Amino acid sequence: MVLPFVNESGDPDADYLGQGIAETIINTLSQIRKLRVVPRATAFYFKGPKANPQAVASALHVRAVLTGWVLQRGDSLIVSTELIDTSTDTQLWGARYSRKLADIFDVQEEIAKEISERLRLQLTRQEKKRLGKRPTLSREAYQLYLRGSFHSEKLSPDDFQKSLHYCRQALEFDPAYATAHARMSAAYLAMGLFGYIKPCDAFACAKAAALKAVETDGALAEGHLALGYVLLFFEWDWPRAEKEIRRAIEITPNSSDVHLGLAGWFVVMGRYEEMVNEAQIAVQLDPLSVNAIFRLGAGFYECGRYAEAEDQMQKALKLHPDFAFAAYVLALLYSVQGRHKEAIRVLAGVADTSITRAYMALAHVRAGDREKALEIVHEAERHPQQDFSALVLSVVHSLLGEEDAAITILERLFKERLPALVYLNGRTYTPLRGSPRFQNLTARIGLPQPVGQV
Repeated sequence: MVLPFVNESGDPDADYLGQGIAETIINTLSQIRKLRVVPRATAFYFKGPKANPQAVASALHVRAVLTGWVLQRGDSLIVSTELIDTSTDTQLWGARYSRKLADIFDVQEEIAKEISERLRLQLTRQEKKRLGKRPTLSREAYQLYLRGSFHSEKLSPDDFQKSLHYCRQALEFDPAYATAHARMSAAYLAMGLFGYIKPCDAFACAKAAALKAVETDGALAEGHLALGYVLLFFEWDWPRAEKEIRRAIEITPNSSDVHLGLAGWFVVMGRYEEMVNEAQIAVQLDPLSVNAIFRLGAGFYECGRYAEAEDQMQKALKLHPDFAFAAYVLALLYSVQGRHKEAIRVLAGVADTSITRAYMALAHVRAGDREKALEIVHEAERHPQQDFSALVLSVVHSLLGEEDAAITILERLFKERLPALVYLNGRTYTPLRGSPRFQNLTARIGLPQPVGQV
């Protein structure tokens, strides 16, 4: 396990460097098939100078933990690192590097090589080649990419914009930096899915970046995964989406992210039992990944396994209290079980957005409070949205007995090619399934009939 390197500079703006070095070492070591490496999301949960290697190792059942700290002063870089055998609490190896910032690639490669040797791993020729492969030869591009990666993990609209900004700058130094192209595609995809920018704008940019990533480096799993998501959510090309996602799994079978990609494909296909199986693999690979936990919980919800779904959503919210979509699914869980006060209470604790208000209207109408639901709906109609909130409001209209209004919303979203329309197979949209217009719409999207629901 590689813990995030502690930033000793005293400048919070330099946190990206220690995290970036650790992430690069994780990604490099993950390519060694005989070595189980704790993924980034779980490893970074334990970040901080007070992280106890023995306690972390015991919790995650790992044999060795790499810790370190980094200090940057201008163009100078000091990196201190230690590999600990947690079963005996002894040091397997330690080193201190005092280099120029331009030598950061050499430092990372030396650390990865030392770890493989100290753990007595017999590497194949291909694995040795991968350990020495650099994503870019530009130090400037690499540093900018690390900043972009640092911000993309925070999931806010502002941080996604910062991530895109840094990745664009990185590509100015190295236009062939495939990982930066893939990161840009992922950021545009997220912004389009969350409704932060118009879907059509997100689609064009995400597709261009994903294609460039795959064209530049056909062996980059992140590029194939990004392209798979573009095909899934924007082009609605299910066969090609599956092909790209499975290619990503072939390249990095021990990556939680690629298995989440396949779980997402199963969601759209309405194959929820298979989706749960794939999400469970993702959680096993990365136990503290909030995305993996959320996806597993969503799968349990679709399969009617409400107690298990609630458990996963509570875990997701404990890890990431501001993760609104986990709160939304938790509210849905409570509503379908008649726990209406709990549903409304959960939503009341979420940031006030158009999507939150839509889910609040849904919770109220299911609780039998038509007046409150109508109040929210009428307010929303004053400022029509082209995002997930409109999709949820279509269900509210249906439950209010306004089927034509519900389908009209969906048809408007279809013209906008809203990515979230691929979720119409979900349990939440059951009230609309009897409508011929709804059936016609899902047929035009190309959605198969859902299976695995009860």
